[in-house]
Amino acid sequence: MIIKSFSTLWLLFMVSFSALSAPTESTDNYAFGAELTLTDTESMFSRVELNKQVYLQSVSPTLDDIRVFNRNGQAVPFTLINVYNKQPNKQQFNMDIYPINQDNLANGTSTNNRNYTVAVDGQTININIDKPSNTQERYTATYLLHIPDDNKITQPISNLALSFAQQAENWQATASILYSPDLRYWGNVVNNESIMVLSNQDKQQLALTDINFQPNSDLKTYNWLITLNSAKPIPQLTQVIATSSNTAMNNALFPIDASVSRFTAQNVIYTLPVAIPVKELSIELYNNRSILPVSIFYKTDLQDEQWIKFDDRIIRKTNSYDEPTRFSLNGRLIGALKLDAINSSFEQAPKLVAYRNKVDLVFNSANNAPFILAWGSAQSKAAALPSSTLLSATDSLQSLPLAFIGSSVKLAGDKVLIQDSNSTSANFPRWIIWLGLIGGAFILVLLALRLLKEIKK
Repeated sequence: MIIKSFSTLWLLFMVSFSALSAPTESTDNYAFGAELTLTDTESMFSRVELNKQVYLQSVSPTLDDIRVFNRNGQAVPFTLINVYNKQPNKQQFNMDIYPINQDNLANGTSTNNRNYTVAVDGQTININIDKPSNTQERYTATYLLHIPDDNKITQPISNLALSFAQQAENWQATASILYSPDLRYWGNVVNNESIMVLSNQDKQQLALTDINFQPNSDLKTYNWLITLNSAKPIPQLTQVIATSSNTAMNNALFPIDASVSRFTAQNVIYTLPVAIPVKELSIELYNNRSILPVSIFYKTDLQDEQWIKFDDRIIRKTNSYDEPTRFSLNGRLIGALKLDAINSSFEQAPKLVAYRNKVDLVFNSANNAPFILAWGSAQSKAAALPSSTLLSATDSLQSLPLAFIGSSVKLAGDKVLIQDSNSTSANFPRWIIWLGLIGGAFILVLLALRLLKEIKK
């Protein structure tokens, strides 16, 4: 009974001791802070666009040392979310046009097929397709359209822009379009779409000759067949431009300028204010009409012994309108970079900009305002929740009200930016473990003695 009571007391002691020793989050653990100004005090969540100071002053490259505190000094739940931009992705192809001869199949005949012959690159191609329902139009023009084989179609075609020979009179027609991967099997994509060209008294023309259709995966094809029907003569088709487009979701990027730490004619060394996961890198020459082959190296820290080679690239600038040369580094953790000239030399250090993924912070802003954003701590571990945990499926990031980073708040300062291996907070958990092991061993010895005593009885 005594041992059982002792064991219970020891367990209670350990639980209490652990609770007292557990580190508590407070603004005293962070070097920097700023007030957060809410734009909607009724919203459950608010979104913060992190600024340059947060990116550069956080100790953690992945922003693990960021917190939000309420007016009571309590940390509130938050999540970090990558920001994405919608960017249109468009391809255009100038199609080859082949007028087709129809083998004397007039409208109203009993046959269910249409047979076409067309000469393509000196070869005669036969095309056999189903005949559409009868039409009362007197004039018909059919063309085989082909995207040259040296083009690579990466996304479905969604538009055909038709151009015709000029004609004095207004005219209109209907267009039906088929597509085929092999010139044997054809699928219908547009049926009897109206097109027209209208002229006014000033001989200005309004051309409504673009044909749009809903893209699908089958429309990444090179062969198209268009049939035009009209009550009047149809002008000659002179040009067709096929367009494929979609909207890509790309990571929004935050730029961080690299500064030159050493310059020679053969190499330039750059440093970043802090090591960051670099998504993209841009290099810009200052002089126009310049080409410079370079080898690119990087380090996580300038104090590291070995440079790691990334790649050899050619940097060029034709005129002042040229965009800087950009390439992906896929999130490598980089604090310093080096450019070595290949069979050339530097007259001036190129401008170098590193880009990291842009991140927004979303936090629970429903109660206990005002809030403080705190960052910069060598001791802090990741505390951001997964976005799916904090937000419901119906919450849209872009629809959340903004909270702006306002005036700076004085917190602990630079003393918390350095990891102190001798600090109490760093060693206290180790003492708990040792104390628990010793106490547990002592209890086991007492239990063994009691068991031995019972056996002897």
